Amino acid sequence: MQSLAINNFKRFWFGGIIIFIVLVLFNPLLITDISPTGVVEHQLAGTGDRVDTIQFAWLAADVLHWAKILMVGDLFFIGIYAFGASCGGILLRGDERVMVKRLGALIMAAAILFCITDYIETIAQIIQLFAMKGNDNLAYLAAAVNPFKSASFMVTLIGLLSIIIWDKLLTKRR
Repeated sequence: MQSLAINNFKRFWFGGIIIFIVLVLFNPLLITDISPTGVVEHQLAGTGDRVDTIQFAWLAADVLHWAKILMVGDLFFIGIYAFGASCGGILLRGDERVMVKRLGALIMAAAILFCITDYIETIAQIIQLFAMKGNDNLAYLAAAVNPFKSASFMVTLIGLLSIIIWDKLLTKRR
């Protein structure tokens, strides 16, 4: 069971990071005068009118298809990364060190929160994007969950990276 969790952690968490990097590398395609931060501008739009303005700027710049590809790609990233981060949290919960167990529990909770909030945000965006019509409620919802999504993502990323680096340093000292 432990080796399955390790394999799932490595495969899904690192796979999720790779997908995230690809999404970040393609985000500059969506940067316009109207959306200087690309897809992040759409995530934080907050109103249907702002979403419309961003989407029509992407249409005018002939990059709307990239927005659709990146947002659908984000759906894959969310599930893969969150599952991998959860596996990492499960592994840490099995450690004999109390602080590592607590970190594992924190990472598991953050992975679940990230998964839920990022799916809410991305689905709200996709509905508006594919309809080519901003919606105040969906735009507000996406913007409202963004801080929770971002914070929980950082907890999983920093928590898992820090324990990996820490354990590597301890292994070298022995």
